Amino acid sequence: MTAGKLKKLAVVAKMAEQVSARELSASHKSHRDCVEQLEKLLRFREEYEHALKEKSQTGMSAAEMQDYRKFIGNLNQAIEEQRQHVDSSVADLAGVEANYRSRSQRKQALDHLVDQRLKAEARGKEKAEQKESDERAMVRYRSDHGDGSGT
Repeated sequence: MTAGKLKKLAVVAKMAEQVSARELSASHKSHRDCVEQLEKLLRFREEYEHALKEKSQTGMSAAEMQDYRKFIGNLNQAIEEQRQHVDSSVADLAGVEANYRSRSQRKQALDHLVDQRLKAEARGKEKAEQKESDERAMVRYRSDHGDGSGT
């Protein structure tokens, strides 16, 4: 395969790597957002439990206590669902990272191959030019010194 064709493949690989890098960035952001949401829910539950403890010490009705506990139960369920989202985002992020690494390695390999091919083509061109130069020199030498037959 010529260096020109390899260059085209390398450009396509670079574009794929850039797309993958954007996907990776978006996946990192999505994961951070999931973690932040979980942290908010945990802080909110902690604050709500603290408020419940204070209210229960000053006195509250059974209905208020039941409402607090029901709300905390709902909050616990939301926290568990958010934990599942975080776990899912970790798995998604791992897949996107693996995809990025694969595309990046492919791009690097193609870049290396293009570089090698360009160097090989340059060496071949140099050899051809040297051979042509040697042949011209030989022709000039022969014309300057006769054909070498001694006649």
